[in-house]
Amino acid sequence: MENNKELQAQRVSIAEAQERISDVEEWKTEVNEVMSVMMEQTRLMQGKLTDLEGRSRRNNIRMFCLPEGTEGSSTAKYMESLLKNELEIPEETRLQIQHAHRALARKPSEGSTPRSIVTPLTKIRIHWNTGVKTYDNAREAVQDMKERGHTVDVPGEDTEPAWPRGPAEWK
Repeated sequence: MENNKELQAQRVSIAEAQERISDVEEWKTEVNEVMSVMMEQTRLMQGKLTDLEGRSRRNNIRMFCLPEGTEGSSTAKYMESLLKNELEIPEETRLQIQHAHRALARKPSEGSTPRSIVTPLTKIRIHWNTGVKTYDNAREAVQDMKERGHTVDVPGEDTEPAWPRGPAEWK
């Protein structure tokens, strides 16, 4: 009789364990389906984010080799003054520079290459000797500046994400 009770208790215990295992397997299947959907959504969002970052960089002008600290307390005012002086733009011209900043990196030690200055532009009007020209974005302005013999570069072309795109690259 005691063996019967033990056997019965074990059967109940095994049935409960099987039910819990079944519940966990069902939960695992649901989680795998949700993870697949989430990974696909993440992949799509990553593509959109990369595209957005690339497009936002297209309106940036990046200036290199400007010594650290030359911009003083206002990088935007410094860049407006620098662009006007170097490109011989009349003082009364407003370049619509909302902000500018040094590249996001540690401040280099003395004698090292200084960080670049990034300047996003909305629209830019330049008074050339041949007349006033308005550019809708930095790319147009840079193209014209290059054609006029100035050396300028627009970052953000062919940008690659700095992080893995999916599980195959997560290792």
